[in-house]
Amino acid sequence: DKLLIGEVLEVKPHPNADKLKVCTVDVGRKRSLKIVCGASNAAPGIRVPVALPGCRLGDLKIKKSDIRGEISSGMLCSQQELGLADQSSGLMILDDDAPVGAVVHQYLNLSDPIIEVDLTPNRGDCLSIHGVAREVSALTSARLSIAPAAKVKNSCRQRLDVTLKAPEACPRYVGRAVCNIDMQANSPDWLVERLRRSGLRSINPVVDITNYVMLETGQPMHAFDLDKINGGIVVRMARERESLKLLDGSTVRMNPNNLVIADHKGAIALAGIMGGDSSAISDRTTNIYFESAFFSADAIAGKAREFGMHTDASHRFERGVDSKGQVNALERATALLQAIAGGDAGPVTHALERKQLPVNRSIHLVRSEIPRLLGASFPAAKINALLRRLGMHVKSAAGGWRVTAPSWRFDISGSHDLVEEVGRCLGFDQIEPRMPVATGKTGSHPERSVSTTALKSKLVAEGFYEAITYSFVDASVQQALLESKKPVKLSNPIADNMSVMRQSLWPGLLEAMVSNVNRQNERVRLFEVGHVFSAQKPPKSDDRIQLKHRETNVVAGVLTGSAQPRHWQSQPRATDFFDMKGIVERLMSHISDTVTFGPASHPALHPGQTAEIRLDAKSIGYLGQLHPEKQAVLGLSVPIYAFEIQASPLLERPLPAFSTISKFPPVQRDLAVLVDRSVAAQDVLNTVKEAAGDMLIDLQLFDIYEGERIEKNQKSFAFSLTLQSESSNLTTSDAEQITDKILTALKQSHGGHLRPSG
Repeated sequence: DKLLIGEVLEVKPHPNADKLKVCTVDVGRKRSLKIVCGASNAAPGIRVPVALPGCRLGDLKIKKSDIRGEISSGMLCSQQELGLADQSSGLMILDDDAPVGAVVHQYLNLSDPIIEVDLTPNRGDCLSIHGVAREVSALTSARLSIAPAAKVKNSCRQRLDVTLKAPEACPRYVGRAVCNIDMQANSPDWLVERLRRSGLRSINPVVDITNYVMLETGQPMHAFDLDKINGGIVVRMARERESLKLLDGSTVRMNPNNLVIADHKGAIALAGIMGGDSSAISDRTTNIYFESAFFSADAIAGKAREFGMHTDASHRFERGVDSKGQVNALERATALLQAIAGGDAGPVTHALERKQLPVNRSIHLVRSEIPRLLGASFPAAKINALLRRLGMHVKSAAGGWRVTAPSWRFDISGSHDLVEEVGRCLGFDQIEPRMPVATGKTGSHPERSVSTTALKSKLVAEGFYEAITYSFVDASVQQALLESKKPVKLSNPIADNMSVMRQSLWPGLLEAMVSNVNRQNERVRLFEVGHVFSAQKPPKSDDRIQLKHRETNVVAGVLTGSAQPRHWQSQPRATDFFDMKGIVERLMSHISDTVTFGPASHPALHPGQTAEIRLDAKSIGYLGQLHPEKQAVLGLSVPIYAFEIQASPLLERPLPAFSTISKFPPVQRDLAVLVDRSVAAQDVLNTVKEAAGDMLIDLQLFDIYEGERIEKNQKSFAFSLTLQSESSNLTTSDAEQITDKILTALKQSHGGHLRPSG
């Protein structure tokens, strides 16, 4: 009550200070006050907030004081000093009709509570005062009073032609010229204060009005300087690499997926997001062009983020704007502008492609659906009244109602949405808790399918622990490890070391491995099942909505330490390549007949200790020892073994087939064959299987020898053959014929021959 409205009656220079003034101020009391002030805009006739002695502004307590020999009985205040702005350049000048002597906070209604509304993305209709009012009316049955804006009479003929070249993105565009406005006029206090409470600062009357109408009706608007527009308005898609300097000073390069507002010379605004600098209004503007358009949510969604922006307009257009509110918003803005800054209104230009406008179709709401979904019944009259309060068009229909949602409710698409509205508005607390009734169903599981859980269980049985790592990884670590091609980059990473999508599960697993090894865990086995992401060149018809990457589900594991847990009966042995290969073979045992391993190279794995895993001759993964250079990058000093396999081939197995058990005994033969050192064991085994035919029921490689009594360029493979016939006993002659056939095939394919005994 010690912060009053005062009128400055007289301003004199301070006799002892060049930058100070002595003001005579009327605050509605018998005697006027003398107040020393340093504000440059202090002038006779203005009305300003005056803090009297005893008033406290934050930590500052106002008191009568001597300033350079002049007694000051208070302080003239700026918006910053009152806490109404972050900064200000002078005194807060109030309207000319502000009552002298009135309490400032009462005049500005500063004791009015502010309600902050938190919305889910599907309720863009509540991003306005009108929307909130509709919602409150529906919830409380209070009478809704939203009158349409009165039409403004045309007082000038100025107009622009509007052409819609992208009607699917902008089916309705409404515009109007307003000429001869006074840009020197100030926005009234009530307007400035309402904007401030809504989180917006006052700029000038035109911008303030477009912001105010947006907050009031939910319809974003924009104002162009009419004299800076060449020809007419064209709503079109941007040209490839077309540039536009925006109001915030940034320049964006657009593509054909960006909707723009253009004149006959070029783009002048990024539609639904921000206006362009070339057509911006200024203090010298006298003629403006109001834009009030409907842009489809699909055309605007994500486009602001594409340029690293987020505006109040894009926030609303992305969630959906009432497709029928453009003319009303334009009339409201015109009336406000004329009341504040004058001006002559031109005719309304209304460009429309009606077929492209969204249509809310009629929904059949069956009354029995409400208790079935909610578990509670409500009177039909109550439901009918509620739906009407929500703005729905309701008609009686068989067993319920035919309901059409209003144009501002984009989230109503089916009867389930209407049932939700009934429960939400009539109160979920009105629904008594009941135990749900479950109906048993016999499940089905295809015999060929293998669950991910089954794969995980196999790895757990091998001593592995499941890890869950981030899909985002450090770009430099991934590049150093995989030497990969262009990764899938995140446009808004949560951290610098999580800037790209993983192209392998190894970076995350190895990071977990490093953490464990650094904490003295000597035997570590970790696995993960998850997606990896590879860049994919978009098709020529790319509309920037399609994903430009490929996801693949993979199984990966890393291990280090001893092959077996420490035990009193045996000495620990370090894990080697063949331990890892054995684990992978057991993991793939259900499809082992078609799986082979072959020597390969991989940027992350040690040369000579790397194997490619093939299924029916198609590569599905790799296993091997981590390359020493990669270990150094990660700071690991112990050998690490790793595997990674595509998951989809592992999730299906061949159907089991019946085969008779032979009544005849098997015959075993051991063969030791000398081959060139470059020949792989897998190739030898494949040749043996093919040559032996159906009589071969088991084949085991049990020895590989290189050393004394064998030439340096050769090695010996020793394997055991188990032969059996289903129809007769195999004789020695039969067995020798098969072994001779095998030796002949090995000689032809690999230059192999039987190793001499001794």
